[in-house]
Amino acid sequence: MSQWIRFMREALSILSETDPDFAKMDLLSTLTMRIHELAYLLALFESLYEIHPETRVYCSTADIPAHAACLAGFRVEYWQHGFLARTLVFPRFSAMVALTAYEGRYVADRVPGLALALGAPCTERAPVTETFAFAGDYQAPDPVPVTTIANLALARGFLVVVRPHPNGFDELWSEIRGQEGVVFDTEGRFEDFLEKWRPAFLVSWFSTTLLDGLRAGAVPIALARSTDRLVLPIEEIALSWPEDAPQIETCMRDASERHKVHNRINNAL
Repeated sequence: MSQWIRFMREALSILSETDPDFAKMDLLSTLTMRIHELAYLLALFESLYEIHPETRVYCSTADIPAHAACLAGFRVEYWQHGFLARTLVFPRFSAMVALTAYEGRYVADRVPGLALALGAPCTERAPVTETFAFAGDYQAPDPVPVTTIANLALARGFLVVVRPHPNGFDELWSEIRGQEGVVFDTEGRFEDFLEKWRPAFLVSWFSTTLLDGLRAGAVPIALARSTDRLVLPIEEIALSWPEDAPQIETCMRDASERHKVHNRINNAL
């Protein structure tokens, strides 16, 4: 309760300003939904800090638990999960393991003293196979891009392997399901999927599976355009369909060109 009172006093002070940074109704709505969670977590972390101040805290998002742990005085490491949205407000993380240097620099500019490291780089693996892999998305309902690029890959002699998203639209695959040369695989982890098929191309939308595919040796292809909502432009991590269709077709025909494109994208990150 003492933490709740503390936060309410701070919030009411902000609301009393003639031109607060946040719209008053938005702030009131946020307080109603989340201030109890922040108050509880801060009280919990402060109690833990009194007993074990040396404890390291690791967070995969910049959400309320991360803010509470930082406010309590812990060293909190941020292991990024998912692409960063521009609307995120970051607590005083002590360190970050970023998915890309681009996003890492973005956070470092906003968190003084941040120790920055990159996640696992692309490593030497077994050679890729003539496989086009599709990683499903739960927001993409349009089957046309999937059908077009899958048929192109089949015509070029590639095996097409699909990993649907468990919460995605089944209509995405309606035109290619049952086709010869198309396999659906939902078994195991995504890392196991990549290891099993070793695709030369990985196709997805706004998913970090594009990065996973790149690190596994695949050329990533995005079926979605960049949005201002994200910190990282999709064009930085993948070729775009249909904008880069001629280059994608060249990569299908020429393994050396495919290798060059893969190295260019990987080095840019």
